[in-house]
Formats: sequence, structure tokens, C-alpha cells
Amino acid sequence: MDTENMTKSPLLNESICIYCDGAGPFSDEHVVCAGLGGDDKRFLLVNVVCARCNTDVFSPLELEALRSSPLAIARSFMQPTGRKRGKRTSPPKLDAQRKLMINKDGYPYEIDFGQHSKPIILPQLMVLGEKEVQKTAENIDDLIAFERSLSHLLEMPTLCCVRKLSTDDGLPFEVYTTIRSGNTFTLSGHPERLATPPADAIWLEEPMGQDERAPRPLANIFRPQRGGTVLRLEGMTLETALGFYRLVTQQIALTNMVESEIVNPLVSVSMTMRVGVMERVIAKVGLNLLAYYLGADYLRHSAFATTKQAILKGSPLLNLVNVDNQQVAAILDCAPVNHHCFVLSAITTPMGEHTLIMISKLYGLCTLINLGSGMPPADRALPLIVTADYINHKVRLWSLTEFAEQMHNHFSQASPTTFRPNF
Repeated sequence: MDTENMTKSPLLNESICIYCDGAGPFSDEHVVCAGLGGDDKRFLLVNVVCARCNTDVFSPLELEALRSSPLAIARSFMQPTGRKRGKRTSPPKLDAQRKLMINKDGYPYEIDFGQHSKPIILPQLMVLGEKEVQKTAENIDDLIAFERSLSHLLEMPTLCCVRKLSTDDGLPFEVYTTIRSGNTFTLSGHPERLATPPADAIWLEEPMGQDERAPRPLANIFRPQRGGTVLRLEGMTLETALGFYRLVTQQIALTNMVESEIVNPLVSVSMTMRVGVMERVIAKVGLNLLAYYLGADYLRHSAFATTKQAILKGSPLLNLVNVDNQQVAAILDCAPVNHHCFVLSAITTPMGEHTLIMISKLYGLCTLINLGSGMPPADRALPLIVTADYINHKVRLWSLTEFAEQMHNHFSQASPTTFRPNF
């Protein structure tokens, strides 16, 4: 089997979408989503997944799984870059309500993560008392640039502050307009609800919450890596904080800044995860691999209907279980380093029907999922073994002979104390 040159799915029927049974238009679907290691040129499903499923369902689903699920945490540590987009390639993002590093005095710095989840201190001005402010950043250049942009904002005669709401009414932005007179800011009327946020605004984030064990700043204003300016109020009003920061930017002195290294930092991350998102993405990879290997018509069998509905709608919940069997885990561990591994196999019932399962290893976590039961035998040999190199974004199909050789090499190089499965 020429596994390296099989880059297009076989026996494609272009009439209806394999997921929703809808007519086109169609768009190319990655067999393994690009964020997990698929590439944009090879191993694509062509003319079998409609643009509506691909764009409206799969894209936001994958984005959520890769940024706000257990997969996201492992990915941020182990994968140096997300989807390769030329010069725009960047480390994987971790969406969290709070990303904090506790300093030696117990106060929380706002941070983000770089490659392999290295904490990066964001440029920020933290108000600790009525006359005390702490300035910090990853480096002095970042702090200078942030101070200049903040000074520009606070010089404006009218300044808007925006809070994003959790709403689906089409008006998700609550906008507070302030009028400046000297160093005094005054709210102008009641907040407005808008469909789009104004430019050159300060974004408001919710307080961290009450925790009597840790000190909290009165306010902290900072610049996220994506840009913009964010203000978190803990013990000050909006008007007071804006006036305070304007005075600070007028009097700030960066000549006395001291560089220091934080040793063994304590990092706190708080994030919200929806149940079932990771399972839906893993199941979609499994069905995509079946469509690629066995043809789109096989995926149109009614036995896959429940799994498709779960992927598209989130209900019923998919049953993804951890694989605790050491022998199975040892086999998947034979995949090359920095590779995901997917093994699709069929269990035959006495009635001649198949249950298709997929065992996968993603960032070291081994799981099993049932993709469907009651379908006829496949016309190509199973199991199917697929790996995805999430460093170089390359997918490979392995023949059993090739993977057996890979296993032999893996165990030959293992130390004598390494666990060896019984074959």
C-alpha cells in the first residue's frame, strides 16, 4: 500500500454531505483537523462535507476543543505552534478567564503563555494603594510601549469602556462613555448596548472574586498579547481608576526599573469547559478517517447516524473512555515521538455485523470511542493505523507491516526495564 501518496479520499459521492445529508456547496475538510497536526494540502475530504457543516459547526467546535478543553491544556504544553499560517504561525492559545502568576508579595500578575506554556508577564500597571502602583512586564520595551499607548487613550476628551456580555440578543457589548476634564473622568449617562464595539476603547473584565487568603490590587490595567487595553477593577470605581492611571502616566518614571527573574512561579489558570466538546472532535476525526479510507458512501450508512448527530448537535453525549490496558497503551506508544496515533478497528458480531471503534493517543492520553454499531463489513482491511505529526503538520497512513516494523524498532531501543507487551 502506497501510504505516502494516498492524499485524496476514494470513491467520493458528491451528491450529499456525509454528516447532515444536505446538498452543497461543499468545502475541503481536513481528515485530521489542522490544529491537531493536519496540513492544508494533503489528506483532505473533497466534495463530501458541506460548507455549512464545515464552517458553521466544525470550525468553532475545533477552535473550542483546541483552546478550552482538556486537549487545549495538553496542546499548550506539548505543541510549539498551532496551525501553520506562514508568518502568522504562533503558539497554541489557551482561552481562560484567568491566567495569573503570583508574585513574591502574593499579588497576581496578568500573564499569557508562550511556546510550551512558558508564562509571559503582560505589561501592566497594578494599583496596590491610594498612592502606590506597581509596574511590570516581560521586558522594559514592552512596558514603555504600553505606557505610551495608555497615555494616548487617557488623553482623549471622550473615552469608551466596553464590557462583553454573555448574550445572544445581537447586542453583546455594553459601552460606558466617560468625559474627561483635566484628570477627572465622569460617566456620561447610562451604558449603551451595541452590536459592535467602538475603536480605541478600554475593555473591562470582571473582578477575580473574593479570596481573603490572597491580597488583591485595587485595579490592574494591562495589554493582552492579542493587543488592546484591559482594565480589571477590584476595589475602585471606573472613574477613579481612569483618573488615577492618567496621573500615573504623567508621572511614570521607567529609569529606575529593575530586572529580576521569578523562580518557581505559582501560576493559576481558571477556564470554563463545555462537556462533550473534546469527544465530538475525536469522533469527527474517526468518521473522517473512515470516509477517507473506506469511501464516503460507507459513512452514509444509518449505523453512523447517532454519532453524526452527537458531533453536529452535541447530543446524545458520546462515550469516550480512557484506555487503562497497558498492552494497548504500549502499542500506541510505539508511534513516533510528537505524533498522535489513531487505530480504527472492527469487532464482528455473530450476525456478521461490525462495531467500529477507534483507539487514539492524543498528547499522550489514550482513549477509546465507539463510532457505530450494526454496519456491514468493510471492503478494505482493518485495522487502520494513522499518525499525525503535530510538530511538522503531516499525516501518515501505516500498513500493518510498516507499523509492526516501527514497533520492533521502538522496543529494540527501549531500556531493559521498559514494559514490553505480550504478543
